[in-house]
Order: sequence, then C-alpha cells, then structure tokens
Amino acid sequence: MADVMRTRSREREAAFDSRDAPIARAAAPFAPVPVTSVLEKLFVSGKDRIVNAVCELVGRGAG
Repeated sequence: MADVMRTRSREREAAFDSRDAPIARAAAPFAPVPVTSVLEKLFVSGKDRIVNAVCELVGRGAG
C-alpha cells in the first residue's frame, strides 16, 4: 500500500506543473458525516453536483 501511495504522490507532483486548470474537489467535504438523513443528502456529492463541478472546471457551464 505504501508503494502505491508513493507512486501516486510522484504522479501528482509530476502532473502539477502541466495542469490546465486549478485543482478542485468534487466530493463530499472533509468533515464528519451528519447523522440525520436530510443533512446527509446535502453533504454527500451526487451525480448532478459532480457533473456541475466538472463542467464549471472545464469552463463549459452545466447544461
């Protein structure tokens, strides 16, 4: 597992300078998951939220 992590870290470092867009997070926030189902639905990224984030990142706008 440590070898995989080191390999991925080297890949990220090598790719950092060649990126065309800023790094963005299209996932759940780095925080504890809420207990109630209503808040959990707002917390967890669904398909629409991920698609919108990717479209915004590549400059196409969601549509």
